[in-house]
Amino acid sequence: MMKFFFRTSPPRNKSSLLNPLAKTQPNFLSPSRWRFNKQWDTVEIIEDTEKREALFGHAYDNLVRWREESTETPPQTIQVLPEDWGIATFNATRKYGSIFPVLNMASATYVGGAWHQGGSAQEENMFMRTTLPLEILRGMQKGYIYYNESEKAFMYNEEMNKRVDFEGYLNTRYPHVCFKSPDIRLPNDTFTEDPSRKGEYISDPGSSFEPLLKEHVFPFHDFRFAALDLSRRKCDWSDESFLKQYRGDLRQQTDALLDKLIKEGETSAILGGIGTGAYRHPAKEVAESFRQSFEERADMFNEIVFPLPIFGRDSTNHDAFKSILDGVKLHGPKSFPELPTREEFMAGAENPFVAEVEQAKETSEEKPSPRS
Repeated sequence: MMKFFFRTSPPRNKSSLLNPLAKTQPNFLSPSRWRFNKQWDTVEIIEDTEKREALFGHAYDNLVRWREESTETPPQTIQVLPEDWGIATFNATRKYGSIFPVLNMASATYVGGAWHQGGSAQEENMFMRTTLPLEILRGMQKGYIYYNESEKAFMYNEEMNKRVDFEGYLNTRYPHVCFKSPDIRLPNDTFTEDPSRKGEYISDPGSSFEPLLKEHVFPFHDFRFAALDLSRRKCDWSDESFLKQYRGDLRQQTDALLDKLIKEGETSAILGGIGTGAYRHPAKEVAESFRQSFEERADMFNEIVFPLPIFGRDSTNHDAFKSILDGVKLHGPKSFPELPTREEFMAGAENPFVAEVEQAKETSEEKPSPRS
């Protein structure tokens, strides 16, 4: 484990993300230091042209091989699985040889949530394990993402903020690649005898976010959608008038989420328990809203997976979704779309770094080293 606290300085070369990332590095003794170092490793890899192109090449080769080997047809049901988003996506991609949109339960304000500060929610997990940080550079080029110096964070402009909040953002032009393992969590007694944390599962720095075998690298499409923010509402779950308004707003969101998939021609997706984490939406309410939305659009979908991992004894979210959604019938197309050509797929590996971005973000001649 100590190898993630003591690292040599990275080689000197210009970077568009590592300099801003270095500004948010936690204290040397911070519990989140190891996460920061793992994120640093991810960014270093995807900013290396040779490594980045190799990752996309492996992902495409795997995709083609899996499609050739697959004898499966879409199950035309909704499945709820006790799995991490990455494991569920890998299994579905390998089984059917198709690229799946993956719901990124995103912040509508901060790009990647707290990815640059060692955050551990689902969006940060995706940024830690995949090529998603490239989206920051593409967004800066197009003007809808900017770097806020005072907050030391990448942020969306107002237009993109509303898009992620109410409509969703689904990027099918540029595929992304997952090339690192899940956040491995072990019982807390593996690390500490603190009785107040009994029953908790704690991330293992030594085995979490490690490189995948090249045969297991897989592609996906980034589908960003923000959960309803309840922080400014007075939530009285016993008040029928509040519940009526809440359910109406929630239904509007699940309808919009599915309509975005339909608009982009997607018949399958890896979704999730949006809002049931930090925002504390009741899992049964979210699952029921999804069920109603799917029942009205069942003819448009053929494969939907809701991965909801279970850590320790707390299976509340998974159990609620499973009881309400698992096995719901779909009646969409009985085949998956054709694969992109290699040239189309490799567009995701194109170098998004431009001189203007590098000059704006470079703070010195030497690339910073958070580990020195």
